[in-house]
Amino acid sequence: MMLVAVACAVVAVVQWRRAPVSSLLVVLACGTSLALLLAYPFAYNAAVHLFANEDRIKVVFAFAWSFARAIYLILLVIAVYAGRSQHVQSTA
Repeated sequence: MMLVAVACAVVAVVQWRRAPVSSLLVVLACGTSLALLLAYPFAYNAAVHLFANEDRIKVVFAFAWSFARAIYLILLVIAVYAGRSQHVQSTA
């Protein structure tokens, strides 16, 4: 997953001139994904050591993980449609 996020960010930077808004959103989404993938194990271990109730920690981290994934998926969907013009149907 990390390799895919880095590759997608590189492609977005390469395509920046062609679609700057979409590229920015993809880079933000990939950066968010990478930050989560890197920080999650450390934050989870720190929380387990600080707090005694591991079951509650699992629930909180599962919710936070899902919420954060939703954010970067929303960014990716917005990136797909960013900068597109309205399609006008002609009557023929």
